[in-house]
Amino acid sequence: MTDKDGFFSLTVSKGSYYCLYAIKLSEWLKTKLEYWTWNVPAYADLEINPQYERMEIYGINAFEPQVGPWDTYMIYFRPMSLTKILDFIQNEDKIKMESLANANHDTTNVAPSTISMDELEVSINEIKAEIKSISRVLEYARGGYLYGYVAQVKKPEDTKVILNNYDKISIVLKSKETGESGKGEYFLEKKNY
Repeated sequence: MTDKDGFFSLTVSKGSYYCLYAIKLSEWLKTKLEYWTWNVPAYADLEINPQYERMEIYGINAFEPQVGPWDTYMIYFRPMSLTKILDFIQNEDKIKMESLANANHDTTNVAPSTISMDELEVSINEIKAEIKSISRVLEYARGGYLYGYVAQVKKPEDTKVILNNYDKISIVLKSKETGESGKGEYFLEKKNY
């Protein structure tokens, strides 16, 4: 339950959690998809603000490339458009028949075809990061393929601490192709070499 302002609190045992997701089942696959945050370090009070619309930002992972001056992150994510998912579901029987006919593992295409730098916003600890590149990649999963994206971002020089030893990476995508938007987040443990 939420308070009068729509806020809620959740008490969990201290530890690292694989993910947290928010969904309203009455809206799911009708008007909205889901919000996900990954690698949740629940060791102290932590504010997570789920926001979701018709674009789901799923499967976020991030790492720091092994090259000095260690000022960038590579971030993988799989955007999923409700418009494309509904179209896929509507044409699923046709897709299955074509897949059986050609014996290929078809690609499930529910992501935007392209993402430009002005459609994507990445923040680290609530400070906007400079996007250096965005690449579309093919991901193998469950016997088939999906499209995902890898973005390289420059870490902001001035940042604030959200949680000791972690960077909170937030991704907001506003797709021009589908007219949909979505948000996802990831907590990356900082390495002190």
